[in-house]
Amino acid sequence: MGLNDPAGNAPGRWLQLTTWRVLMKLILHFEISGVEYIPAAGPAVIIINHIAFLDPIVVFGGVSRRVVPMAKAEAYDFPIWGLFMKVYGTIPVHRGEADMNAIKQALRMLKAGHIVLVAPEGTRSLTYQMQPAKDGATLLALKSGAPIIPIGVTGTHQVKRHWQKFKRAPVHLAVGEPFYIQPPAANGRLARQEISAVTQEIMCRLAALLPPEYRGVYSNLEKAPKRYLIPAMV
Repeated sequence: MGLNDPAGNAPGRWLQLTTWRVLMKLILHFEISGVEYIPAAGPAVIIINHIAFLDPIVVFGGVSRRVVPMAKAEAYDFPIWGLFMKVYGTIPVHRGEADMNAIKQALRMLKAGHIVLVAPEGTRSLTYQMQPAKDGATLLALKSGAPIIPIGVTGTHQVKRHWQKFKRAPVHLAVGEPFYIQPPAANGRLARQEISAVTQEIMCRLAALLPPEYRGVYSNLEKAPKRYLIPAMV
């Protein structure tokens, strides 16, 4: 298996994870709540809000199981970061198009029982508030039947400021209760116009894990749809 295959290169991935987890304890004041919601086995789609480039690294460093992130293909062009991604085995995504190859890779990882990490907003928020999400995570969960695990990320956007003062940066991951998408129709399918409503409901679940100032377009949780999601047994 080649460097670009997320299933391959296990020794390099193990070394990276071990090194990063040690560094996290040294350079971050790291906290994670809700770890009991991470299933011990089986596939899952982790969704996160995206406020800094460190977000996915902190998540797969903080979760004990293997996590396969989906990341923008352009990041592979960065000399050091791109090599890190190749060795670890992320799934490159070409933004601005329906990247069927990335979707197929993600579905293959889910079928193999792995956890795939997705930032549904598609790009970092410069205001640190949530932006409108795309439907990729929703479609992955529907096609795979895997549960979704929301993780709210806070503090990563302030890491540089703390490091410049030689201080450990406070970073927190809030893991939420996993859930499945359950279409209300008897045939188990969703109409095309319903997909965006499901995504809205999913993102409101994620927003509920964040402080109000992070929620952005998903601030009005009282008006969140409550039709498509059911709890997953962990």
